[in-house]
Amino acid sequence: MSTYFMQPANRYVERATTAWSWALVLIFGWVYFAVREVWGQAILLFMLQAPVHVVFATRPKHQWADVVIWIALDLLLASPQAFLVKGIMERRYKRQGWVELDGKPNRRRREQAEPNLWDGNTPG
Repeated sequence: MSTYFMQPANRYVERATTAWSWALVLIFGWVYFAVREVWGQAILLFMLQAPVHVVFATRPKHQWADVVIWIALDLLLASPQAFLVKGIMERRYKRQGWVELDGKPNRRRREQAEPNLWDGNTPG
């Protein structure tokens, strides 16, 4: 289930998390948090994952075992943030003064003030 927040000043609604946010963090790592502008988590995850990438990228020969270990370490380092992403995102919005909404926000339907003259129905 998605979590929505509204900014009280201009009533702008933004989706903070989705049901698949944890998977996105596991797949994209620090890039997910950078795109969502949660810079503290992005920098922390980058600092944890960068040494692993440097060590495995500078090895002279890559074998299948190296690739499996590389992926396993990458997922292991990203897993705490992946399982806590809902709380991390909620805290970010609440600290900035956003209000959490109950469920999916309703979109206003555009009401036609005048009849549609293109469908052949002319007034009068």
